[in-house]
Amino acid sequence: MFLDLSLNKLTGEILETFSELKNLKLLNLFKNKFYGRIPEFTGDLPNVEILQVWENNFTFYLPKNLGRNGKLLDLDVANNNLTGLIPRDLCKGGRLRTLILKENSFVGPSR
Repeated sequence: MFLDLSLNKLTGEILETFSELKNLKLLNLFKNKFYGRIPEFTGDLPNVEILQVWENNFTFYLPKNLGRNGKLLDLDVANNNLTGLIPRDLCKGGRLRTLILKENSFVGPSR
């Protein structure tokens, strides 16, 4: 299943009902006006391979469970207002081929 809601000027937070889309492989939400957190359930979707949420107004951290399904291939969260550490499990499974994090405020571990 593919869900592409990009380029629609949608606003608000991502609905929790998206968590019911267990067969979802691609979720495109780029170039909208979503805000708030990227929900934890995005990391629990068992089949997501491509997640593109660039150019929104997401804040806070990336979900810690993002990438745990071991199937994530492409992740683009560029041009949001995300902060914090990049989750350790993001590359779990070794399948990640594209990771775009630019234009956010991520930090690395202190030495």
